Amino acid sequence: MNKQKQSGVTLIELSVVLLILVALAGLVSPYVGGTGQKAMCEATDVSMQNIKKVIMENYYVDTLGKYPKKPNDGTICTTDTCYNLTCLFESCGIPDFDPVTNVGFRKGGYLQNGIVLNLDPDSSFQDTTKVNDNVVSGQTQVLDAWGRPIILQQKNDGNFRLVSAGFDGVINTSLSNAAQPDDRVLYLNIPTPSGEQNTPCEQY
Repeated sequence: MNKQKQSGVTLIELSVVLLILVALAGLVSPYVGGTGQKAMCEATDVSMQNIKKVIMENYYVDTLGKYPKKPNDGTICTTDTCYNLTCLFESCGIPDFDPVTNVGFRKGGYLQNGIVLNLDPDSSFQDTTKVNDNVVSGQTQVLDAWGRPIILQQKNDGNFRLVSAGFDGVINTSLSNAAQPDDRVLYLNIPTPSGEQNTPCEQY
């Protein structure tokens, strides 16, 4: 009588394989999820450092101490706080660069990798402080790693800073308040004040 060898996987073998896969998934998933947010946080910080360098070492020097600011035109920009990174791509009323005096807006702008905004009512970008209404669709802006515009603010004390909304898409950093937990903040003209340090990216 011939015994045929049965092929296939036993229930015990299948259970062992599944247990191993579940264990591996449990080990890997915290690192994968956390690494993504940490990487976006770090990329945003690098972008903000680069923007600061462009403003303070180029634009600020070329314009004799000015910060990127849109003219008060009574429509888009209706307040005295019209500071806006779109003015690193277009002159915003600054005369063209004069090679004799070394003053003015340089042809081609100061940044190359801008994105034209298409903000709609369903946009993930929100500003709960209502201080950045001058960031509108159609403008060229610099985005953070989460795909939202980086904001240039002049605080009530006169100091300037860049602000990213962080992973939740909401800027909770008002002109008078310190940074909220997930916002990324970088001062341009002073060291970061005590109590306004960013949450370390490792904690994202």
